Amino acid sequence: KMKIMLDHAGEQNIQTYNLGVSGATAQSKTDRPWKEQGAYEDLKKHSAGCDVGIVMLGTNDAKLAYWNGGSNYKKEYKALLEDIGETCSLVLVGLSPPSECGVPDCRFGNPDKVGSLGDDTCCADAWGGPDEAHIINEDLPAIQRAVAKELGLATIPFREAIGECLRRNQN
Repeated sequence: KMKIMLDHAGEQNIQTYNLGVSGATAQSKTDRPWKEQGAYEDLKKHSAGCDVGIVMLGTNDAKLAYWNGGSNYKKEYKALLEDIGETCSLVLVGLSPPSECGVPDCRFGNPDKVGSLGDDTCCADAWGGPDEAHIINEDLPAIQRAVAKELGLATIPFREAIGECLRRNQN
């Protein structure tokens, strides 16, 4: 999608690579660490031409099985961003959008909501229920902001960037 946006803006000679891996984590002791996926090697292959890296990892790290207060996520996410910073001239931290778990119009559970997954998998299982919603909705983005600040990196609030908050407030 980034390439489409840049093409529409009239930018020429820009190469984009989507190195996102569904289900990947910043932490190494999970079932799908991003650094063990082919995307990490792909990043290293393109290192000579990486001007900007936009990194958003954490939604899967916020699963109850991996979270444990978030301290390990913070440590490993910071190290990963530093590693990517050795490859890319500019690194931007994407803030994970909140899940809305525990609210009636949760994007995971309402099949009529734009962007919905149409099930309650997130809310009921790996990310906990309404009592644990603060982890993904508050604790995770707070750690992402703190790491970005420590490293002097700018953040991208994806929820706002895609207009979801605006649409929600207009309804």
